Amino acid sequence: MMRQITPVVKILLILNIALFVLSYVYSKFTGGSLNGILGLHYWTSEKFQPFQIVTHFFMHSDQFIGHVFFNMFALFMFGPHLERKLGAERFLFYYFFTAIGAAVIFLTIFHLEIQTFEERVENFKNNPTIEQFESIKDKEIGSFYQQRLRLDEFINEWLKYPESNNYKSQAVSIVSSVLEREKDKPIVGASGAIFGILLAFGMFFPNLTLLLLIPPIPIKAKYLVLILGVFELYSGLRFDPSNNTANFAHLGGMLFGFILIKIWQKKGRLY
Repeated sequence: MMRQITPVVKILLILNIALFVLSYVYSKFTGGSLNGILGLHYWTSEKFQPFQIVTHFFMHSDQFIGHVFFNMFALFMFGPHLERKLGAERFLFYYFFTAIGAAVIFLTIFHLEIQTFEERVENFKNNPTIEQFESIKDKEIGSFYQQRLRLDEFINEWLKYPESNNYKSQAVSIVSSVLEREKDKPIVGASGAIFGILLAFGMFFPNLTLLLLIPPIPIKAKYLVLILGVFELYSGLRFDPSNNTANFAHLGGMLFGFILIKIWQKKGRLY
C-alpha cells in the first residue's frame, strides 16, 4: 500500500498527522491550543503573524478528528495521481498555491463580513435597543455561542427594564466582545489545497469513474467536482451564523487551481 504513495504526498501526510497529534497533546497537557498560534488570524487581529499564511494549512481542529481524517483521506486517494501527472516539484507548488489562494479568498470574504459586523456594532453603540440587539444576535452570532452567553435569558431580563442603562451597557459589552472574538478566530486546515487537488483531478481525469463511500454509487470525476463546487457555493451563500466551515476557502482552492492549470496549459507545460 505504501508503495502507492508518492514522495510529496507521503511527506504532507506525515506533517499534517504529526502536527495534529502534537496539537492534541499540547491542548491536553497545557489547556491551550496550537491553532491559536499557527492558525491563520484576520490581518487586523493582534494574534496575526505572517508565518500563519503557511502554517495554517498544516493544522486541523484538535477537537474533531474527522477534520484531519477526511482531508488526509482525500490527499491519500487523489494526491498521488496528481503528483504523477505534474511531477513532485510542480505538485508541491500547486498544493501551496491553492492553499494560499484559498486563504486569500477566505480573508477577502471575511473582511467584508467583519466590516458589516463592525458597522452594526457601531450603530448599536450609538443607540442600544433590544430590537437591534436581537437582530445582531440572529444575524451575527451562532446558536452555540448564543446558548453559551445565555443571550435569550439576557433579552428576557432586559425586556423587563428596556430603558435600563445597565442592560444597555451589558449589551454593548456583549456585542463588542463577540466582534473581537470573531476577529481573533483562526482558520485552520488543508481543505483549500484538497479542493484544489479535487478540481485538478476532475480536469485531468474527467471521465474516470469513482465509487462514492456515502452513498456507494459510481460517478464520473467531472460530475463529482461540479457537485462539490455547487454545494460549497450554496453553503457559503446560505445565511447560517452557526456554520463554521470555510466554504469560500474551499471554492478559493478550486478557483486558484483552475487558474494555475489554465496558465500551465496555455504555456504548454502540461501534456
